[in-house]
Amino acid sequence: MGETIRLPRLLGNGSILQHGKPIHIWGWVDRAEGDVADLTVELIEEDAAQTFRRKTLADQRFDVYFSPLEPGRKLTLRVSDEKGEVAERHDLRTGEVILCSGQSNMELPMERVKYRYPEEIASAQDEDLRCFKVTEHTNFHHPEEEHLSGEWKSVCAETIRSFSATAYFFGKELRSLAKVPVGLIDCSLGGSLISSWMSREMLEDYPELLELADRYADDAFLEQRKKQNDENAAAWYGAADAANIGIKEHWENPANFSPERCTETLEIPCFLEDTPLKGFIGSFWITKTFTVPEHLAGKPMRLWLGTIVDNDIFYVNGVKVGETPYQYPPRKYEIPAGVLKAGENTITGRIRVENGEGRFTPNKKYALFSMDTDTSAIDADQSIPGEDEIDLSGTWHYKVACTCEQIPPTDFVNWKPTGLFNGMTAPCHNFPIGGIIWYQGESNCAEPQNYTLLTRAMVEGYRRLWQDPEIPFWYVQLPNFVVDCKEEIQWPALREAQRRCDSIPLTGMVVAIDLGEDYDLHPTGKKRIGKRLAHLHAAFAYHFNENPESPFVAEVFSTRDGLLLHTNPVRSLHADHGSVKLHPAEGLEILDFSAEDSMGNVIPLQASLEGRDILLSDVPEDVTAIRYCYSNTNKGALIYGDNGLPLSPFRMEI
Repeated sequence: MGETIRLPRLLGNGSILQHGKPIHIWGWVDRAEGDVADLTVELIEEDAAQTFRRKTLADQRFDVYFSPLEPGRKLTLRVSDEKGEVAERHDLRTGEVILCSGQSNMELPMERVKYRYPEEIASAQDEDLRCFKVTEHTNFHHPEEEHLSGEWKSVCAETIRSFSATAYFFGKELRSLAKVPVGLIDCSLGGSLISSWMSREMLEDYPELLELADRYADDAFLEQRKKQNDENAAAWYGAADAANIGIKEHWENPANFSPERCTETLEIPCFLEDTPLKGFIGSFWITKTFTVPEHLAGKPMRLWLGTIVDNDIFYVNGVKVGETPYQYPPRKYEIPAGVLKAGENTITGRIRVENGEGRFTPNKKYALFSMDTDTSAIDADQSIPGEDEIDLSGTWHYKVACTCEQIPPTDFVNWKPTGLFNGMTAPCHNFPIGGIIWYQGESNCAEPQNYTLLTRAMVEGYRRLWQDPEIPFWYVQLPNFVVDCKEEIQWPALREAQRRCDSIPLTGMVVAIDLGEDYDLHPTGKKRIGKRLAHLHAAFAYHFNENPESPFVAEVFSTRDGLLLHTNPVRSLHADHGSVKLHPAEGLEILDFSAEDSMGNVIPLQASLEGRDILLSDVPEDVTAIRYCYSNTNKGALIYGDNGLPLSPFRMEI
C-alpha cells in the first residue's frame, strides 16, 4: 500500500518545534475524492510520560494545533488514520526556531571559515543545535506549499561544514545564553536582492518589480534565459580555451614555461588596472620560482593565494594543486606530499579575466606554509607569518596566452522578485518560529533609496503570513568594504537605509563596521556577527539583563563649542580600532566625522568624547547634515559604547 499520510519536510525526524507558541502539525492525505480520512494526531513524550492527542477529519490537507510547551521536551509525532496507516517522525524537540535568511554572507558555510575556526570543526557536537537547509528553488507562478527537499541535521563533525557560519554562531551563542534547543531554518542564497524574498502582496507598491516577476513567470522566457546563460558561458569559455596557447603548449610543465621565457612581470598582489594588463580580457599565465629548504622537501604544505579575479588553476612543479572557478572564494590550496623538492621549485598559474577588472587582491596572504601552522591566527590577520612560511608575494613573470571579448553578462534569474520567496520561504510560514535573522543588502547597494520601505513591507508581510505580529527581526548592517565599490555602488547610503529600519517595531540591528574586511566581500569573522545577533534575541526573548544595542545619537544640541551629540543607551563612549584594520594607524584619533554645508561641500570635523557625548568642532555655520563613517570604510578609530559595541555609521540632517 502506498503512503497515504504525508507530513511536510519541516516536520521531519529531528525537527525543533517552537516552544511557548501553539504547535502546528499539518500534512496531506491521499484519498479518492469524497473519501474523508479520520485522523488521530499524537505528540508522544520520549519517555512515554505523556501523550498529547487531537482528532480531525481531512479530505486532502489537515491542520492541528497543540497547546504551547516549554523548551526541552523530547517528542515523537504520530499521525494515523482509521485504516491503520501511520506516519511517524522521531527525535523532535521543543526549543527556539529561527528563520535565517539573506544573501551570501548568511549563506556562507562553515566550510569557508574552517581555517579561521578550526576548533569549531574539530569539536562540533550538539544534539540540540539543528539546521534545516532549504534547497535553492524559485517559483514565479505561486508560493510552494512544500519544500522540494531538505532535512533537519544536528551539528557534528560530519554536518558542521554545511551550516551557515552566521547562523551556526548565532545558534551556538543562543544555546549558551538561553540553555534551550535551537533550530535554524537556513533560507538564503548568494547575490539575492531583498525583493527576491518578498511576495507579490509585499511588493504591491512596486509595479516595476511585479512587472519583472511577471516576465519571468513566462516559462518559455525563463527557459530561454537559462539556456542563453549556459550557451553564452560555454561558448566564451570554449573559445578562450581553444585560443589559449598555454593549454596547447602545456605551460603547466616548467620545461615549457618558466620565468626565463617571459619578458613581462607583475608585482603581486596588484590590481591589473595599475599594470600593463589594464583592461585585459582573456587568459594569461604567471610563474615564479621559489626555494624550499631541505627540512620541508617532500612534505605537504598549504598554499594560500589571496583571491583572484576571475578564475585560476595552479600547478607546482607541474602538478595541479587547485583551481577556483570564480572570484570570491579564497584560494586556499594544499600541496600533496612528494611534490616539493629541496632547492628550486616552480609555481605556475593560469589566470582568466572575464570583464577587464582582474586583480590579485591586496591585504591577503600569498605564501606557502606548514600544515602545522595555526591557521586561525593567519586567517584573522593575514600579516601574521605562518610556520616555515615561504613568501610568494612580489615579482612574478607572466605571458599572455589569448585575448577575448568581454564575457556576455549572466542573467541571474533566481534573484528576480518573488522567486525565492515562493520557492523557499513560503513553505516555512506554517511552521511557528521565534524570530528572524537577516543578513542582506550588498546586492541592493546600487539602489538604496527604497530599501527601508522594502524591509518594512517584508517584515510586516512575514508577520502576517505567520499570523504572529511579535516575531522579532534582527539584521546585520553592511560592514566596511572597499575593493569592488564603484561610484554607483552606494554602501554608505545602504547602511543608512538599514539604520533607518529601526523605526520598524521589534527590530534590532547589528552594527558591523568593525567586522568586515576592506578587500573581501565575504569576511570570515562570522563568530562575532553571530554572537551580536544572539545577544539581541536573548535580551528580547529571554529577558537577559544586558544592553545588546549599539550606541546611537538620540539628540543633537548646538553649543558655543560646536555640536553636541548625546547618545543612548550607553553610559560612556571610547575610541578603539577594533579589528577593522589589518594594520591600524598609530593612535586613536577619530577621523570619520564630517559636515555637509548648504553648497553640498563635505567638511571634515574634529571630534572629542566625554562620557556618552560627542563634541564636534569646526562645524560650518550653514551646516545641513552631519555624517559619521559615511564612506566605504573608516579612516580613523571607531567609537564604541561601554558595552563593547560600535556606534553605527550615519548621516543626519540638521
